[in-house]
Amino acid sequence: MDSRPRAEGRPVRLPACAAGFALDDAQRAAAARLARLGAEPTGRRRFFAGPPPRGLYVWRPVGRGKSWLTEVFYEALPIPRKRRVHFHEFFREFHAVYARHRRERDACDLPVAELLGDCWLLFFDEFHVHDPGDAMMMGRVLGSLFDRRTTLVATSNYPPAGLLPNPVHHHMFEPTIRLLEASLDINRTLSRLRLLDRSP
Repeated sequence: MDSRPRAEGRPVRLPACAAGFALDDAQRAAAARLARLGAEPTGRRRFFAGPPPRGLYVWRPVGRGKSWLTEVFYEALPIPRKRRVHFHEFFREFHAVYARHRRERDACDLPVAELLGDCWLLFFDEFHVHDPGDAMMMGRVLGSLFDRRTTLVATSNYPPAGLLPNPVHHHMFEPTIRLLEASLDINRTLSRLRLLDRSP
């Protein structure tokens, strides 16, 4: 039996055991994918040559361990140029900076540069889009992130195709959905975190 996914996911499995949780197969697969992602920016100076590591979009309804997995991974990742932020907190900051630059040609790029600086790896928690105006802006923000060679990890309660679900507006967001699906690996965590049985 191939033990590689278990080995790659060890930095997440150990804190899970310490917290009294047992990961299922889907959660171990997500942990292994995060570990492979973490090995890329730490294993070579990838930002000076070649494409950046491919990011990850982890989705499933509330309580499936998405944010816990990515938080443990983020804390264990030994690189300085990283940031983890709730998506709507970031977007509030973005709007505040955008208001200062809205008349400039690079009005979307400038706030992204100001907020992220030299960030290599960005984590968005609770990524979701319901407002049509924000949806249109989000496509430009993501484009700016990827142009800056920033690797994105996002957690969401929705698959990419479930973002901006209102059928009146959904078609406007389809180009951004395609961008997410083309730029990130889509991972679905299936089960709730399960307590370990520690009975004698």
